[in-house]
Amino acid sequence: MFDKEREAIFDTLAAEWSSLPGPPLAAALELLEGLQLEDKVVLDVGAGTGALVEAGLLQRPRKWVCCDISKAMLAQIEAVWSGDPLVKTLHADAHNLPLEDNTFDAVICNAVLPHLRDRSRALGEFHRVLGANGKLAINHFQGRIRINAIHKSSSYPLLREDILPPAEMVVAELEELGFEILQSVDNEERYLIIARKPE
Repeated sequence: MFDKEREAIFDTLAAEWSSLPGPPLAAALELLEGLQLEDKVVLDVGAGTGALVEAGLLQRPRKWVCCDISKAMLAQIEAVWSGDPLVKTLHADAHNLPLEDNTFDAVICNAVLPHLRDRSRALGEFHRVLGANGKLAINHFQGRIRINAIHKSSSYPLLREDILPPAEMVVAELEELGFEILQSVDNEERYLIIARKPE
């Protein structure tokens, strides 16, 4: 079930991706501070070249696992953070995570939801690996309309199909899986869903 086609695309994009500006540190900190990650085990799904790692480590987690479908993206993270024992990398497809049940306190899905070809399966995986009271954050630091415009203009036909759905649709899918929705924002400037896996 490994998405080899998207893996190849993101391997190709990795070099230029690392040179692009990531989210402002203040914005990343605002997102992560609300998740209360101190001494928590965190799975950063679709971590890319590590846009959230610096802000994440400032939360003093117990472990920060950067998961991505692209080895080339993960290599960028390893080049910067390999000396930090809290940062681990995991080459995996979000639809089939090679992780045990109930092992993470938080799952962060930043700027990756549109790229999940089977969203319900991936969301189910996030639910599975989260422990009781674990939190899931689905985030884009831009609004849905802007994100979809960017994807539709991609030079890769496959990525033109990677559309971010309305938050209410994702909220319904999360509730069906058993998540409790703590926050949902879907406007011109931001897309954010925070959910909790009840005990």
